[in-house]
Amino acid sequence: PDEAAEQKDASQIVEAFGWFAPVAVLRVGGTTGNTTPRVLGGKYQPGYTATFAYHELSGDAALFKLSILKGGVASATEKYCVQVTPAKGANALVGSTNTAAPVCSAQHDVGDASFYFINDTQDNVSVAAGNVSDASENDLKLMPLIITVHRVV
Repeated sequence: PDEAAEQKDASQIVEAFGWFAPVAVLRVGGTTGNTTPRVLGGKYQPGYTATFAYHELSGDAALFKLSILKGGVASATEKYCVQVTPAKGANALVGSTNTAAPVCSAQHDVGDASFYFINDTQDNVSVAAGNVSDASENDLKLMPLIITVHRVV
């Protein structure tokens, strides 16, 4: 903080604590009526939204594109840390003999040791079948997920 006195409409303390809150907490997946994977709901900080789209099956993993939007545009300057969690736990794969939770991940750039989420890039989120060999493409692409996005300074 600088030496300026706190003001109700411009509080440096409130701004600092705002960094602890996620930019977005998303619920994504498909529904019975519409099996296209997408953002089904969520909570956003003001000015933020997100899009989520299925791309393809690669081996035993469904690949998606998650875009974090600020003011309707994918930010090229903000840095994010993203966590992807299956919403149904260990028995989430419909019609399979799943005995382990699917492996969900978001792609973070580790080449320059920054570990920031690669925003608005194809295949930046994946859902793998874990130890299940009979999971279908639909099992993976329709997996209900909770995605938490934090801004990194």
